[in-house]
Amino acid sequence: MRVQAHSSAKLILSGEHSVVYGYPALATVTNLKTTTSFAQQQSVGPSSVFITQIINIFYSSYPEYSAKKAYLTKVLSTIPIGCGLGSSAALACSLFRSLAKFHKTTLPSNELISLIQMSETIAHGKPSGVDATTVALNKTLMFKKNIATSEYAYQEVPNTILKKSSFFLINSGTPQESTKEMVELVADAVKVHPRKMKTILRDIGTLTESIVGDVANNSFVPEKLSQNQRLLESLGVVGEEATRMILAIEKIGGFAKTTGAGGVENGSGMILAYHPQKNLLDQLARTNDWKFYQH
Repeated sequence: MRVQAHSSAKLILSGEHSVVYGYPALATVTNLKTTTSFAQQQSVGPSSVFITQIINIFYSSYPEYSAKKAYLTKVLSTIPIGCGLGSSAALACSLFRSLAKFHKTTLPSNELISLIQMSETIAHGKPSGVDATTVALNKTLMFKKNIATSEYAYQEVPNTILKKSSFFLINSGTPQESTKEMVELVADAVKVHPRKMKTILRDIGTLTESIVGDVANNSFVPEKLSQNQRLLESLGVVGEEATRMILAIEKIGGFAKTTGAGGVENGSGMILAYHPQKNLLDQLARTNDWKFYQH
């Protein structure tokens, strides 16, 4: 018996870093996916320490299935790793879904989120939960974490307008820093410049609430992508290459922001870009030999 399941990548439209401090984030899923397959018989399949840890999480959580363990046979993914699209959460989600399918069971959403969050703790230290929740539910969500209790709440946001809008995901380069390191970078900056940094984080939260309201009312205001980008730059999470690329996009009348934790030494991960004339953005990306995906 062989089974497979998949998970979509996540995309934060607004709320990077500020979500760690109790402000909302607006996240959705993309058409980039990770697919994993399991079989009953052992074979030489893909493996890594992280994959092994994820599989162990499943069988530790559901020991009743340990007597008939499944064996991973294949991992296929179109999600760039380490670029702000939740590749680790998508991998975990796909693995957990495949394992559940192999054992002829289904995982309730709350259990699947909890399992992915366990794996994200291994990958990133203290994840906010937005990646795990978004990929598990496979929906557009407003996510908010209670700092005092570490509990989080989310609500589905109608995404009709987002489906009608043609976005580009442009790779500015894999960040040298991990998500954990970028979160720590912001935390250190908050300690050194508390008033300035807390104001920026609050402003990102306010802008996110505005964007959530727009999307819920079937409206998309691309200028807010640029507003968000200026705030992320002020936060210190965007490198020179991503800044240069975004300025080039804006020069032809487009709008763009980094998405995910960012990066400063090399690349900053994925850039979320929009242009009312998508052919101009396509031409710019091809002229500059930028690797991109249409969402």
